[in-house]
Amino acid sequence: MVEISRVREEVFMKIAILIPCCKLKNIGTMKAKDLYKGRIYKWVYKLQDKFKFDVFIFSSKYGIISDDKIITTYETTLNGKGKKEIYKIGKELEIEKTLIKIARRYDKILISLSKNYLKAIEFKIPDNCYILPRISAHNRHGYILNTIVALYDYFKYPFA
Repeated sequence: MVEISRVREEVFMKIAILIPCCKLKNIGTMKAKDLYKGRIYKWVYKLQDKFKFDVFIFSSKYGIISDDKIITTYETTLNGKGKKEIYKIGKELEIEKTLIKIARRYDKILISLSKNYLKAIEFKIPDNCYILPRISAHNRHGYILNTIVALYDYFKYPFA
């Protein structure tokens, strides 16, 4: 049986997710959540409407940003770059510093990134951050499906 204090704690936890940017974008200057048009965004925001969590985006140009940050369309990507180059870009974008700063404001951060974006996180992540494993190493969109399933399961069964 789940203790009442634990149930109360889980219900009031402040949770965020970290997802990658994507190639499909609207053109112009707008909030990040309105700029990106990939499939993951459609599903994440449907779940957000139901379960209430904050969304952060790992932008290959801007670093880790809130989905409310105003940004401009860009063509930068981490795809096709080597591990050392991605790690260097991660340092330049201050990924580690930003993730640590964000982690102080949340009880849990669920990280769902593609393989290339994970290469930029080659440091010890804060204890309240959880990298969600990809469902399929052979499917480049495995992290999208994994994000949807993991978020749904997490919020449907938060006390398991």
